[in-house]
Amino acid sequence: MPPVLRDPSSRSTNVRPVQPPRGLRSRAVRATFLAALVASLAWGVLEIRHWLSIKPKPPRAGTTATTPSATGTGLASPSPVEATDTADFDDDDDATYLGLRAFSFLRTHVRKDQKDGEGPSVELANAIAPQAVTVVNLWATWCGPCRSEFAGFKKMFELNQRDQAWGAETRFVPILVDDAENVRTAYATYSGDMPNIHAPLIDLKLDGGGVRGAFSDLKLPADTGLPVTLLFDCHRRLRWSKASALDEAAFAALADEIDKLRAELRQDKCKPRRPAPAEVPNPEAASTDPPRKSSCNQNDKCDPGEDCGRCPRECRCKDGEKCNIRPDGHGVCKENI
Repeated sequence: MPPVLRDPSSRSTNVRPVQPPRGLRSRAVRATFLAALVASLAWGVLEIRHWLSIKPKPPRAGTTATTPSATGTGLASPSPVEATDTADFDDDDDATYLGLRAFSFLRTHVRKDQKDGEGPSVELANAIAPQAVTVVNLWATWCGPCRSEFAGFKKMFELNQRDQAWGAETRFVPILVDDAENVRTAYATYSGDMPNIHAPLIDLKLDGGGVRGAFSDLKLPADTGLPVTLLFDCHRRLRWSKASALDEAAFAALADEIDKLRAELRQDKCKPRRPAPAEVPNPEAASTDPPRKSSCNQNDKCDPGEDCGRCPRECRCKDGEKCNIRPDGHGVCKENI
């Protein structure tokens, strides 16, 4: 009997597909789960690092927002700052320092301006006082950007004196440089455009050297153009500098740095050191006997009966006499019998 041919389309569609082995399928599920877990953990770490890198800034002038602190005062205590000579450059002319010790700059002699254009010679270290925050501005009358930024300085000081309680411990010290022709009239002409001036100074070596000669001490090239703004802390260390005219963003950054240094004024590291106590003499070591004046005769010898316990500093017993020590420790010149 011939075989019966069946139509392929008549085959049952209820045929079970080929399944992978059970162990292989479970391993694939676990691998997928672990990959998802690792990706989630990596994303979480990146998010935590991002949020930790965001540091709150103190409120600027005209604002009322504050940063809560553990003490409830509304102001967070700044972290301690160690002295160093390193700098963090944001751009070619802007630097934030951790504490640059500018010894040569502070030893530079300048002149304090008076009404007649003359004044005494002083060291910059005397004008940049400790236990204060000092903004130093190098300028010249021929420098257009110098004159233009005076209004920004004045506005910054006035707003923050009102809103941030800047007082006498926050000082503005301008120094006229590279401007020998206008020494007598510079401050008379432009001081009204500036904030309250703590000390109007004039570089003694306006033709070179002087303040500009100490630029290397400030990490600045000798040919740096004007204006230059420097910020010094309570130890007269340079903490911020800008070697160009300040715009609105730069004034805000400067005000932030000033607030940080003003907060340091309340810390122990900015308090003046107490002088060492004077040495108090030991009363037991001092003699209780009143001083006696020697009555040496003409040949510088002690007379009989004179106390030679003190006398030998000026004269001695005569020949043929000796100093007999008494029970109290003093001696009397007597004949040597």
